[in-house]
Amino acid sequence: MDRRGFIKSGLKAGVATGIAASFGSSAIAAKLSANSNFVFVKGGLPDEMFDTGITILGGIERFVSKGDNVVVKPDMSTDSYPEQGKTTHPLLVKQIINSCYEAGARKVMVFDHTYGPWTKCYKDSGIERIAKDAFARVLPANNQRYYSEQQSTKPDKLRSVKIHNALIRADVFINAPILKYDQATKISASLKNLMGCVWDREFYDKNGLDQCIAEFLYYKKPQLTILDAYFTSTGNRRIKSQIITTDIVAADAFGTKLLGFTPDNIGHIMKANQLGFGRITAGNMNIKPVDIG
Repeated sequence: MDRRGFIKSGLKAGVATGIAASFGSSAIAAKLSANSNFVFVKGGLPDEMFDTGITILGGIERFVSKGDNVVVKPDMSTDSYPEQGKTTHPLLVKQIINSCYEAGARKVMVFDHTYGPWTKCYKDSGIERIAKDAFARVLPANNQRYYSEQQSTKPDKLRSVKIHNALIRADVFINAPILKYDQATKISASLKNLMGCVWDREFYDKNGLDQCIAEFLYYKKPQLTILDAYFTSTGNRRIKSQIITTDIVAADAFGTKLLGFTPDNIGHIMKANQLGFGRITAGNMNIKPVDIG
């Protein structure tokens, strides 16, 4: 084992022990440390929290193999700066990209179909520059020619959708949203972030927003979700945390708790759970964080 592997192994063992100690002999502790499918980290910078959490999950190598084409989908949807808490923190995006290349990824691609002017959204979020510096390909998503129509008989509403070509062709899909309030859906997090993968978002608004958000998972479901809450605030308290999980529904269910809601009041979370795309169980657990602060 090389030095890097030794350090990662030590970190994984140490953090897992810390989780078990926090929960004692509870079933939740056993599930988190043994299955390693849901980790809640707090107290560090976004890149530090990701390194800790992904190690607990078994390392990025669990998801990314040599030669893979990877799509990392952050939230760059609005023209705002990182400290405003509306877009994914660029340090998190950079660390995800670096980790993918360390695992042997052939290519890492980043894009978002933004609400605002895409060049400003990409730039002001800080993600475009830092992703390029990490050798990712930052792709435009502002034109219909970048999308291809996909069809399925499984959805009730979303029978046809135009999805970004990079995502259609990707071997690995990593979802990296930010947790924030949303006027239309109460919260915007992992599930709603996937709206930035499609061309016609207005179809969602006209045909049942919550249903369409959930039904997108029939077409493409991320293997890994990293929910950024570093600049997320509730009241006068900054959450400064991160959720890393294989279960996109559990990520959002737990995220609702951080914002003071419950999953049963968020339509798209409940619909995704009902359709079998994940479980809201984690949102009802009293999960203690791995505190690295």
